[in-house]
Amino acid sequence: MRERLATLARRANRRRREGWWHQYASVLSDTYVDQIEMEAICETIRTYQVQLVPGLLQTEGYGRAVTVASRA
Repeated sequence: MRERLATLARRANRRRREGWWHQYASVLSDTYVDQIEMEAICETIRTYQVQLVPGLLQTEGYGRAVTVASRA
């Protein structure tokens, strides 16, 4: 686990120097820069939803049904 974290840190540092966002560092908050950097080094994003379909996979009809059901 320690080696995996060290590798992640090395990748993040390398990407930090090479990333497109570097030229915008003066106008982006540190928190947002951190988020951009982590997204840039991600190879896989996994999500688990117990009750709802993730937003990007929702259809118009599904969104309407969830909204109506949540009002009840």
